[in-house]
Amino acid sequence: MSRPGRILAGPHTAKWPRFVIETCQALDGDRRAAVQAAADVVDGLLDDEWHSELPLPGQALNATLALSALAKRGAMQLASWVGAAHAELITYLVADGVMRACAGEDLDLVLETTIDVDEAQAYEMTRRKARSLVAMACQIGAATATDEPVILDAVAQFGEYIGIVAQLVNDLVGVASDARRRGSDIRRRKKTLPVAFLLRCAREECLPDIVESYERSDSLDARIEQRLAEQIRDLGALHYTWVVAETHRRAALDMLNSLSHWANQEGIARLRMLIPETGPNPLV
Repeated sequence: MSRPGRILAGPHTAKWPRFVIETCQALDGDRRAAVQAAADVVDGLLDDEWHSELPLPGQALNATLALSALAKRGAMQLASWVGAAHAELITYLVADGVMRACAGEDLDLVLETTIDVDEAQAYEMTRRKARSLVAMACQIGAATATDEPVILDAVAQFGEYIGIVAQLVNDLVGVASDARRRGSDIRRRKKTLPVAFLLRCAREECLPDIVESYERSDSLDARIEQRLAEQIRDLGALHYTWVVAETHRRAALDMLNSLSHWANQEGIARLRMLIPETGPNPLV
């Protein structure tokens, strides 16, 4: 739990807990309560820190049951820090976020086996996943300090924008034309926003080789993967995705200005550091 990215790693290295802790402190909440609310178990599960002897479905079921039980236990312990009403609110936010996460992940899996995907569907998948994760983390931090709906809604919107920017920046890396930087999105046929843009262009401009590559069920070799990455770049999908990411980054900054009505100045400055940078325009 003290390794980089975990809850005990310190305020400048932890990833997901920072959304909870920084939001709590910006609204003058109790940092100890935020630490209690930010138990970073999901990262441990995703990093394969559980026993792997079980088949994958068994691991998933086991992890789901453990997380459900952990959430209930955490909520009961949290009541001693923030009171029963705030603990109940946080429990609701966690449950709501988990349900939204399931919807986003389900859409992501469905789109993996769907060819006729457009930018609107890919964006909706990104938005659902972002809302369920980062927005929930920010709301939980806020809920340790306040139960005002207008503040919780503003914090959720701020977190949603952050999550979308972070996901789109990750999507850009996932389809990079430089094989040394590229992730596995093309190989896994993930229907991220730049890939959805590519597939629409392929349909409209009659580029059957692109569609055929995504219709195949066998593994893509490195040559085909590289060609698809270059087509994503040449058809403007990287530029399009960057513009969408930059639009949401600026929206996050605008929402941060709105939050300044309730948050302290030091907290606003620290929340500003949570907004991902989109980097240079990939058009060049």
